Amino acid sequence: MINVDLKLDLSRSNAYFNEACRYSPGGAPDAKGWERDLFYIERAKGNRLWDLDGNEYIDYNAGAGPIILGHSEDELDEVVIETIRNVGVQVAQPHTLEVELTKKLREIIPGAEQSVFCNAGTDTLQYAVRMARTYTGRQKVVKFEGGYHGWADGLAISTNPSLDAAGPGSSPNAIPDTSGVLPAILENTIVLPYNDLDAASERLEREKRDIACVIVEPIVHGHAILPRPGFLKGLQELCNSCDIPLVLDEIITGFRHDLGGLQKKWGIEADMACYGKSMANGYVISAVTGKQKYMSTLSPDGPAFLSGTYNGNPVSSAATLKTIEILGRDGFYERLYGLGDLLRDGINQVIEQLAINAVCYGYGSTWGIFFDRTIPSNYRDVAFHNEAGGSAKGAAYARHMLNHGIFIQPSRPARAYLYAAHTEEDVQRTVDAAASFFTDHQTALR
Repeated sequence: MINVDLKLDLSRSNAYFNEACRYSPGGAPDAKGWERDLFYIERAKGNRLWDLDGNEYIDYNAGAGPIILGHSEDELDEVVIETIRNVGVQVAQPHTLEVELTKKLREIIPGAEQSVFCNAGTDTLQYAVRMARTYTGRQKVVKFEGGYHGWADGLAISTNPSLDAAGPGSSPNAIPDTSGVLPAILENTIVLPYNDLDAASERLEREKRDIACVIVEPIVHGHAILPRPGFLKGLQELCNSCDIPLVLDEIITGFRHDLGGLQKKWGIEADMACYGKSMANGYVISAVTGKQKYMSTLSPDGPAFLSGTYNGNPVSSAATLKTIEILGRDGFYERLYGLGDLLRDGINQVIEQLAINAVCYGYGSTWGIFFDRTIPSNYRDVAFHNEAGGSAKGAAYARHMLNHGIFIQPSRPARAYLYAAHTEEDVQRTVDAAASFFTDHQTALR
């Protein structure tokens, strides 16, 4: 057991927490609070966060993923302020900015024949399912164990199931993430193991006449699970042969790993794809893109209802267009990928020198620590790791990093984000902090 004492003064945050709990569950109206070492943000700028007690942190949570340029990025914010003054914040009528954005998405994203806008990732996945069910006339939805596709009942299933309830690894049970999920929803949800084409082939072939769509994250970033070579292309071919629409959940991967998402970078041909987070550097917007035959099922062209008061508002549309322009500049992604390599390589060199059971891995601008020598290939690998002490080690590591002025989401030490505001100096400071944790606790980590 590794124990790390908190050395920061969080007295003001603690006092504010006690007050906040009178007004909201857990003292966090946005549900983004942590049970351990909770602190309240006073401001964010560049790659830094400051809390109520004046503590300063290098931020690797990136606002849960959306920050790709930096907090309060000046060039982007100037465009937003100009839009507020010259166009408005909310009009709830068609406007040119949102139409220009649909043109831009068709230009940069493969298969984005048409697009619609929403506000959160959950919205987009629900609409994708609605379109698939409308187009195919089928009811069942396939998702992969460990994949997160939003909070709504229809897809809040088997994201973090307990091993006791999860069932066989090759044919997982559909376990609700929340109370209040109706049995009928579970009956119409098929859960498959990620990275297992044989299991997917057997189930899809057997139930293809009942399956409306298959939903998959290219990278299961919630648990830092990377696809095996050939898995995603094989799944695409399988869906094509079974005549089942493939929905790519690129809420995290889109715009973070490539301007056209991993759909473009890895050559995946999806029928529909969902985007959000990094597409506007934190301004509130998400998008469903896809082939016209599916998108045309949405209202007003089709019977699948689409609505949302703030969908495609001028501020979010302008922010997205400007973010895309910045992301498309020469060398943007090359630099970001380079920072990721630098950080992962630096930490892994320390791990090798100390001969401890850990690995730093990720893709592009994402990185994290897994307290084992082998990276996970499916949810069961993660769950077994966590139950065997991985969760406790991850919590101790996150607290150690916090003591060193580095913020990583405590519950997900294997998912951290770099963005354009980070520097090589930030990376070196992070490597040094991680190295001190590994050195201090090397015996317990072997």
